[in-house]
Amino acid sequence: MSATMDSLPGRGALQPSIKLTSAPPPAEAAHIEGIAHYRADQFEQALASFNRAISLQPTFAGAYNSRGFVLQDLGRLEEALADFARAVELGPELAMFRLNLGMLQLKLGQFEAGWANYEARWTGAAEYQAGQLKKPGCPLPVWEGASVTAPAQDKQRSILVITEQGFGDTFQFTRYLPMLARRFRKVGFACSDPTRRLVDWSFGDDVVSFTRLPAPAGWDVQCALMSLPKAFGCRLDNVPSDVPYLRAPSVARLYWKERLEAAAPNRLRVGLAWAGRPQHHRDARRSLKLGQLLPLLADRRVAWVSLQKWAPEDVRPDVPKGVAWLDWTDELGDFADSAALVSELDLIISVDSALVHLAGGLGKPVWMLDRFDNEWRWLSGREDSPWYPQMRILRQSTFGDWAPVIDLAARALEGLANPRANALPASEPEALSANSQKVPHAQAQSQSLSIDQAMQRAAQLQSAGRLQDAERVIRTILQAKPEHAHALHLLGLLAYQAGQPAKAVDVIQRAIAAAPDEAVFHSNIAEMSRQLGRLPEAIRHGERAVALSPSMASAHSNLGIAYFDAGDDGRALACHERALAIEPRTPGSLNNLGSIARRAKDREAAAAWYRQALDHNPDYLEAASNLGAVLVELHRPDEAAPLLEQVLQRRPQYPEALCNLGMARLKQQRFAEAEGILRRALQLSPGYPDAMVGLARSLMETKAFPEAFALIRELLRHLPEHADAWAVLGSLHQDAGELAEAPAAFERALALEPDSPDALIGLGRLRLVQGQFDVARHLLTKASAIDPDNAAARLHLDQVRKVEPGDADLPES
Repeated sequence: MSATMDSLPGRGALQPSIKLTSAPPPAEAAHIEGIAHYRADQFEQALASFNRAISLQPTFAGAYNSRGFVLQDLGRLEEALADFARAVELGPELAMFRLNLGMLQLKLGQFEAGWANYEARWTGAAEYQAGQLKKPGCPLPVWEGASVTAPAQDKQRSILVITEQGFGDTFQFTRYLPMLARRFRKVGFACSDPTRRLVDWSFGDDVVSFTRLPAPAGWDVQCALMSLPKAFGCRLDNVPSDVPYLRAPSVARLYWKERLEAAAPNRLRVGLAWAGRPQHHRDARRSLKLGQLLPLLADRRVAWVSLQKWAPEDVRPDVPKGVAWLDWTDELGDFADSAALVSELDLIISVDSALVHLAGGLGKPVWMLDRFDNEWRWLSGREDSPWYPQMRILRQSTFGDWAPVIDLAARALEGLANPRANALPASEPEALSANSQKVPHAQAQSQSLSIDQAMQRAAQLQSAGRLQDAERVIRTILQAKPEHAHALHLLGLLAYQAGQPAKAVDVIQRAIAAAPDEAVFHSNIAEMSRQLGRLPEAIRHGERAVALSPSMASAHSNLGIAYFDAGDDGRALACHERALAIEPRTPGSLNNLGSIARRAKDREAAAAWYRQALDHNPDYLEAASNLGAVLVELHRPDEAAPLLEQVLQRRPQYPEALCNLGMARLKQQRFAEAEGILRRALQLSPGYPDAMVGLARSLMETKAFPEAFALIRELLRHLPEHADAWAVLGSLHQDAGELAEAPAAFERALALEPDSPDALIGLGRLRLVQGQFDVARHLLTKASAIDPDNAAARLHLDQVRKVEPGDADLPES
């Protein structure tokens, strides 16, 4: 990030599209001339022009700022610092001047002043001027730092951290998340989708990740990610450098370990990245061409592992013959995949890009090839980094001259020991021949399989849970035969198992295009589409599946579940009856019949169906969670809770089961536990309606009315037809003493769901307090008839009878 001369506002501004209608004053003309020289990397000429502008107009703030840029790029940092400070003095209202001063202060190790001035980035950066950076639109109060609030106060609060800028910034500053987890009750991190899986791998339950800003309810304060160093008072002597703080699990690393051992058993394994994002404003200065790295590639002891990701339209570089080159970048779907591969390498060599931060955060040795005018985070004149203890910086000594840097790296590489020097000779991988339609074996590159054999092998790997191995085999098949329908279908199933249902649907659509009459393709895409909320598409594919294969029980079952989600219980019931007639042990149908009965308020029948599903498949966690939920509704929380705890032992991050357990704890009047469990459910599934209702009820029990009101109103903004939410809103008004507002909320709930026991009881309580005994008795009698085991209905009905002994119950309305 920087505030460049290209974006200077006010006096001295220059944009490429501006046409001057009259000659500018001499000082501004000199400044404009200097900017043109600077853009052409003609630093000495630019410096002369800026000197002339300042001599003509000694108070020209923009010229001081521009001269600071030139002096900085010439390595005259103290002089540049004085110029940036003078620009701030003359133009204190311009954020870009303060930002430039702050970044140079950081580069010189003056962290306290530097972090403070770096806060000007939101309006001072070139990225802001280009519309690429904006301050997060989060209404929460900003956490100002560890020196402002006491640890005891923060321990009672939750903090939401919001990512900003590039992937490298994310990897560099997530080191602060564990520190926040030790300080706060709860830590959330709003990050980008390509980084989220690695964040989850690295920080586990200590940090809840999101790919968008969650609703503010349930959070107390916020902090932008790159404001955390300032908040923690970061200095050169206390940079948190305990690595690794980024981690890939052993199962993901094992996949790449096996690949590397098969491909390069006796070689040093070095990852290589030579270019950053082209959109970066300094990319031309920091990025290389692969041809510039030929002195490195000459080392024949090394297996070079490309870490350079490409856009689909990019042309891959030519690698010289004889170089041991491994390029698996097509298999790297996100930074979690990259982290697993990088974790198994001996060394990473890269220009200043996200890869150096990823490798550094993983604790891997990394050599950074750095430009002369390096970024502030790498400080000045250092070959090491306080941020990454295993980093070595190889920096240009002359602006733009890469040759000495690469020669230095080549010499250093020659002196690096090879830990596998005594291993067996490497075998060259066999190239795939599209004509022979042979594919490399999953475990031995030298062995070839037919496509049918490879499909069998991929299916075996999938069954064994080795999804990445299976995907590698499938992709090799598709290289030989791109429209192989069953390979595409299996690739879609692998994507689904990896938690990527949208990608799975797209791939299976390709399989259907290649083979339109495969019933199993339609059945599977129906279920995936349903889970994505695409119900018309799910029903269309489900109907096609059962038409193609009327005897496929799973197809009828999937179609029935889609109809249930669409609210058509009649068609759903018919589908499940057909499925069970074909296969009486179809678990999905047994489970969904329980849900149909539950929606019809026949909870005993629902419990019986769920138990049948579990009898046929004891590992069916959805049925177990559903059974726990219906037991809670049957007022049997002591029976529900152990069952739900068992589910969560198997699948700790299951929001529905957490919600159901939270409701059980609520019924058990263990309100603090209920609140914590329901908050966890909402962390995993923001906006989950049942969890929001449950949490609001729990907060109501502990008199935390403001947050409870906020939760329910947030829910009703998105789901205004949610009857339970209206019933809870009525109870909140009543318990908070706002009796005038309560009746409308209860009546709205009853208009949406006339048989809502909670709304009937709440309105009955209200009428009892107001002395409307007949109305209260009528409402509470109706609630008791709907839900005979409801203790609250019985309790309040007894109160009415005590007040009006001997009165006959009002008839049903």
